[in-house]
Amino acid sequence: MEKVNNLRLAVLTATISLVAVGTQAQTFRISVQDAQFTQPAIERLVAEYSKQNPSFHVEVVKGAKVEADAIVSLSADVNSHETTVGHFVVLPVVNDHNALLNVKQVQRGLSGKLEQQLFVERELEEEIEARESGEKELPGTVYSITGRKSVTTQVLARQLQTAPSRFKGKRIMGREENLLDIVRNTSDAVSYNVASLIYDAESRQPVNGVAVLAVDLDGNGKITNEERDAVGNLDALTAFFATHSTSAAPVGTIDIHTENANLRNFINWTRAEGQNILAHFGLLKAARQLALAK
Repeated sequence: MEKVNNLRLAVLTATISLVAVGTQAQTFRISVQDAQFTQPAIERLVAEYSKQNPSFHVEVVKGAKVEADAIVSLSADVNSHETTVGHFVVLPVVNDHNALLNVKQVQRGLSGKLEQQLFVERELEEEIEARESGEKELPGTVYSITGRKSVTTQVLARQLQTAPSRFKGKRIMGREENLLDIVRNTSDAVSYNVASLIYDAESRQPVNGVAVLAVDLDGNGKITNEERDAVGNLDALTAFFATHSTSAAPVGTIDIHTENANLRNFINWTRAEGQNILAHFGLLKAARQLALAK
């Protein structure tokens, strides 16, 4: 009888073990290899979603050869899709010792014409006309990202109604993080970057070595004191976007692509309930109404 009971116990233990293995939560991988500045925001969204869904386990990874169940991608397209979880904002930046900051026109903000003058190579005829009219050359060296994955360059080029190949200055192969390092370490650097990197998520201020230039954020053709104040810190910037119905700032989309049903549920939750988390990281909501530059 004792042998029978021991056998039954062994069978029961084995069965419980098999059930436990069969129901063990699976860990999914979301790759941010091509959108690395989104990693902190994606990790926060995963953490909040996991509180409501304890069996949901995700590892946010990067690395060109890392296998993943979902991929975060960036696009210069301003339109939202069913995979879109948010938008990123691109703003002009300079080294905080750049002589450009002493130019009165720039202090008032970059109008469309001034922004074109700063970033875009002119045709010879346009250059001659500018010199004849007495226009002064702006100081600084423009740095931009080139290559197949230079989405932020494409976003700014669309805003300036030009091609990335017509940007002035020096082009680098790399990511937004590399571009920001150049601005911080090069006194005459002029560039652009995403708000998520420009501002420190904790202090809410521009990161050390970087100054943000004011632009026409709402698309009304002028730069107001409110817009100049908005680029001063991340809270002011996100508050501006929260209280204005449209945005004319250069923006692109953040999408998550997957065939996994569990991860699609996460995407749907992010689009519906996770949107308020985005502002902490300088990102705009997926359903944000955007206005293209005219």
